[in-house]
Amino acid sequence: AVLTVPLGVSDTTGQGILSYDLVMTYDQAVLTPQVTPYDTTGTVSSAFSVAINATVPGTLVISGVGTAPLAGAGTLLNLKFNIVGNYPACSNLNFTSAIFNDGNPPDQTTNGQFCVINGSVSGTVTYVNGLPTQPTVENVTVTAVGSTTVADNTDSSGYYYLSPFSAGAYTVTPTKSGDVNGITSLDSSLVVQHV
Repeated sequence: AVLTVPLGVSDTTGQGILSYDLVMTYDQAVLTPQVTPYDTTGTVSSAFSVAINATVPGTLVISGVGTAPLAGAGTLLNLKFNIVGNYPACSNLNFTSAIFNDGNPPDQTTNGQFCVINGSVSGTVTYVNGLPTQPTVENVTVTAVGSTTVADNTDSSGYYYLSPFSAGAYTVTPTKSGDVNGITSLDSSLVVQHV
């Protein structure tokens, strides 16, 4: 899976910020930077040139420079990671250094944390018969098969909830027993009678 970490910044307008240097640490057993570990699209840094050094495992050294000062508040930069850890692993995302314009204006950072959680899949099973409101189907067994198997039965509203999942891909399949599936010969007879 992929994780995007937006680095937020308060209003930079009028601060004259032409550069920033950030050093962030993370747990390499949980996260690894993508080949291009950042994205500036739609960020406050969209007009800046950004370089990231990720040669030291567990550390990102981030530098940004521009010819016009930063303006606005919001996402300074999006960092891009691949998630390599499994549930319940966590990684602190800590700034060991953050400097704008060689220290002017001064910075104040807030660290973060990312944790791998068990995913879930939920939904409603309905008949597809062309009606504006599709009737729901109860007592359908919905099974997800992957590194572990997870299953649930739909309730009277056709709702199911599957959790927890382990790492890897899953195939989700609904099955129902006790009802006739498909078109029977009686269905065909009734159609012929109607015609």
